[in-house]
Amino acid sequence: SLNGILSSHARRPAGMKDRRADDVPWFAWKTGTSSGRRDAWAVGHNGNVAIGVWVGRFDGSGHAAYVGRDAAEPLLAQLFDDPAWRRNAGFAPPAPTPIFVHRPLPMPREQSAALRITSPADHAAFVALHQRAPIRIASNRRNVTWFLNGKRLNIADSADSDSQVQRIMPINLSAGRYQLVCSDATGASDMVRFIVK
Repeated sequence: SLNGILSSHARRPAGMKDRRADDVPWFAWKTGTSSGRRDAWAVGHNGNVAIGVWVGRFDGSGHAAYVGRDAAEPLLAQLFDDPAWRRNAGFAPPAPTPIFVHRPLPMPREQSAALRITSPADHAAFVALHQRAPIRIASNRRNVTWFLNGKRLNIADSADSDSQVQRIMPINLSAGRYQLVCSDATGASDMVRFIVK
């Protein structure tokens, strides 16, 4: 559970690294540091109370020491270790009941099939009219990157009647031989070769 991952029993807070486990009060916390180290913060709870600590300057100027882990976490740990707060401490929440999926939904068609270019066909031939040929390119997945003869194409997905399929507006090419590659974020790729006459 998130409480367990962020708890003082899973990771020791600042100032309590050398203490016995039974001497460390239970609380869960998270720290943060703003951009430019303008301030540092730590927030946590012990089951009954929630505490937030902010360290910074009111004029918003930064300082190298304003790091949540170093500046705010030790103060938060001291507060939860105070006898007054320890008396009011709750208890470590029980582990959540696991959720079992008995009938998972099938993967979307474009994710379950291997990545492939659906247009143009491999070894296709096109005729250039007025020195250019419009080539419609598409793949069976969305959010892929395209390369033509080794150079990245700056094109993006566009809407299509089949939401499962990526459709790209035509690219206009002059006569020549071409190699088209598409790849996705996982590293999968496909390639076709075609010619424009």
